[in-house]
Amino acid sequence: MSLDLYQSCVCGSGKKVKFCSCGLKSSSTEFERIIRLVNADQNIAALDRINSLLKKTPNSAWLLALKARIQFLLSESDGFVQTAERFVQLKPTNPLALALLSLANCMVRGKLQEAARALLDSLAEANGLIPQEAIYAIATLSGSLSAGKLAPHFLPWESLALQSMGRERVEDSPIGDPFINLLLKSDSPVPQSVPTAPWSVRYEEAENLVKALRHSQAEAKLRSILRDHPHELVPLMRLFEVQRMLVESEGLRQTAHQLSVHPELPDELKAYYRAFELLLTPNALKVNSIVRAFQCPDMESVKERLAASPYVASFVPEVAERIRQRFGDIFQEEVAATFVHMLLDRPLPSDQEEAVAGEEPGPRPLGYIVGFGKQVDQPARLIFSIADFRHARELLDQLLEQLPLGEEIASTLATDVALSLTAFLFRQPLPPVEELPPETLRRLAVDELPDVRLLGTGERTMAQLASDADGRVSLQAILMLLEGEQQVDVDSATLDQLYQRFELQRPTGAQANKIDAHEGPLVLGIERCLPADLDDQTLMNALTYALSLGAIRAIKRLVAEALDRESIGQEPQQRLLVLQSAVDFVHDSEKTLDYLREMREILKSMGKSPGPAYVYSLRRLVQLGRVEDFQQLLGEALNECPDDPALMSLVRDLMEMNAGTGAMAAPASTDVDASRPQQSNASVSPEREASRLVIPGAEPKGEEGGSNSGLWLPGQ
Repeated sequence: MSLDLYQSCVCGSGKKVKFCSCGLKSSSTEFERIIRLVNADQNIAALDRINSLLKKTPNSAWLLALKARIQFLLSESDGFVQTAERFVQLKPTNPLALALLSLANCMVRGKLQEAARALLDSLAEANGLIPQEAIYAIATLSGSLSAGKLAPHFLPWESLALQSMGRERVEDSPIGDPFINLLLKSDSPVPQSVPTAPWSVRYEEAENLVKALRHSQAEAKLRSILRDHPHELVPLMRLFEVQRMLVESEGLRQTAHQLSVHPELPDELKAYYRAFELLLTPNALKVNSIVRAFQCPDMESVKERLAASPYVASFVPEVAERIRQRFGDIFQEEVAATFVHMLLDRPLPSDQEEAVAGEEPGPRPLGYIVGFGKQVDQPARLIFSIADFRHARELLDQLLEQLPLGEEIASTLATDVALSLTAFLFRQPLPPVEELPPETLRRLAVDELPDVRLLGTGERTMAQLASDADGRVSLQAILMLLEGEQQVDVDSATLDQLYQRFELQRPTGAQANKIDAHEGPLVLGIERCLPADLDDQTLMNALTYALSLGAIRAIKRLVAEALDRESIGQEPQQRLLVLQSAVDFVHDSEKTLDYLREMREILKSMGKSPGPAYVYSLRRLVQLGRVEDFQQLLGEALNECPDDPALMSLVRDLMEMNAGTGAMAAPASTDVDASRPQQSNASVSPEREASRLVIPGAEPKGEEGGSNSGLWLPGQ
C-alpha cells in the first residue's frame, strides 16, 4: 500500500502524515515495505526490519508505534512493555503511546491503577480522536477490574466502554455478570453543587477537569477543598466518584468511610457507602475465625482419635486430593496437606437412616482441621481453622483435650481460610443427608446471621451491631450486599425477615417510572419491586433491565409473573423474551421443554427459523437421558428446517463424532431471536454455557441443571 499523506499518522500524534514531525513522510518507502510484510503475515520479518531502522533513528515515534503494535500482536510481553515505556518517555503526551502503556500495565504487569491513570491521560490528550488501542484498553481494563478485588472500580470504566463501543460491547459487558454484586453495578450518587458555597469556584474547576478526563488534577483540587472545608458533603461525594475512576482503592475506602458517617446523609446512603468500605477492606466480609496450630509428635494417634470423634468428618475421596493441595497452597507449604477434616456444629448421626429421616438438617461444617507431616525443616503439625460461631470455641477446646498434641505454635493465616459470609450462611450439610432445599437454608440463614462475627466488624456479632447507630449502618450495608448477591438463593421474604430480625426498615421497591434507576442504592430497586404491581409494559421493561444486570432473582420473579399474564402472550416478541428467559433461568426440565415447544411455534408463526429452539430442546433432552425423544426430535428438526445454521452446526458435530474425531464444542450461540437484549456470557444458564458433545460413556451424565452436561450421540 502507498502512504496517504492526508491520513492520520501512525505515530498517534493526531496529525495528518503531511504535517506530522515524526519523520514518517520522509520514510514512506520503509513504511510501505513494513506494511507489506505485516499484510503478508510476516510479522517477525517486519519486526526485524523495524529494529534495524531503530538502530539508526532510535527516537522515531512512528517506528516505536509500529513495533509496539506488532509485539502486542505476537504476544511478546516483555518487549511490548519496554517499547511502550520507551514510546511514552519519548512522547509523554502522545495518546497512542499512553494507550499502549495502559495495555502493558493492565495485561502484562497487572498494575491496574497505573493502567487507569495512563488511559485517562491518553483519552484527555486525544481531544476526541481516540486511538483504537485506547478503546480496546478501556474494555480490557473494565474486564480486569470486574474479575477481582478491584470490582468496586469497574462500573465507571464499563460505562465508558459501552459509550465508546456501543452494541458491539453489550454482549460482552460484565454488567450482565451475575457473579458481580448489584451494588457494584450502580453509578456513584451525583451531588448537587452549591453555587453560594465559599469553595464553589474551585469545585467548578474540579468539575471541568472531570469532564476533560483530567481526574488526577480533579482529585487534587477536591482534596484542597476538603483540607479547608473537611466536612463538606458535595466535594466528598464527588471525590468518591473520581477515586472510583482512578482505581484509587485505599483513598476510595477512606472516602467511603467518611461518607458512611456523614450526618447529612440518610441512613440508606450511609449504608451504601459503608458497603463499599467493607468491600474495599481486605477480608472484611469473611467470618471471624479461630486459628490454632500445634506440633504433632504422634500423628497416627491423632488421626485415630479424629476418626473416632462424631464431630469430625472427612472429605469424600473424589475431592480429598484437591482439598489437600489447596490447603498446602494456603498455608504456603511446599507439599500438600497430609489430611484435611471438617469440624461439625453437631455430631454425625449414628446411622444413615437416622440422618435421612431426621426432620432437622444434618451437621454442617464450622471449619477445617489440617494435618502436615514432618518435613526437613519443620515438625509434623496440626492446624485448626474454625469459624468463631456460637459454641465453636467450646467444641474446639473439647476436641483438643482428646488429642495427644505437642507445643502450640504461631499461625498467622486466619483470613486465608476463613469463609465468606454467604458461603458460611448457605453451607450444605454433610452426606448422607440429602441437599437441603432452598427454603430450609433460608430459614437457617435467618436463624444464624445474628450470631455471626465478621472480620470487618471486630469481635461483635450481627446482633450486637444492632445496638448502636454506627453498627446499624454496618448491619444495613451487609444486608444490602446480601440483596445484591446473585449467587445465593435468598428470596424477598427472607430478606424482609432479616431486616425485621434487626428491627430495620427494608426500603421499598422502585417506582414504576424509575424501575431502571441505577444510581447508588436505587440499583437494588429491581430486587425490591413487586411484579404483580407493574403493568405489562413496565413489567417487560423491568425484565429487560434485570437481564442486562444479570439480576437472577429478579428475573425469576418477573418471568413467573409474565408467564401468568395472557395479555403479554398476545405479543410474539414479548412472549419470546419471556420464554427464553424462563428457559435460561427457571430450571424445571419438563416446563422448559414446554416453553421451547411454544417458542418453536411462535418463531414459525413469525416466519423465522425454529432451529435454535430445536437445538436447545435437543440439549435438554440429552441432559434428561431421553435418547429416544432426542432421536425423534432431531428427525423432526431436520425435516422442518434443514438449512438452519445452528442445527447444521449440531449435525456437523454429530457427523464428526461418528467419524471418530473426538469431542467437539457445541454451537457458540443458540439465541432464538435477535431482538432479545444481549447479555454477558456469565449470565447465561449453566446448561447453555456448558453443553458439549461427548462420546457416550466417556464421562458421567451431569445432574439436571449442572455444568457437566454433555450431548450424547443417539444410537451408540
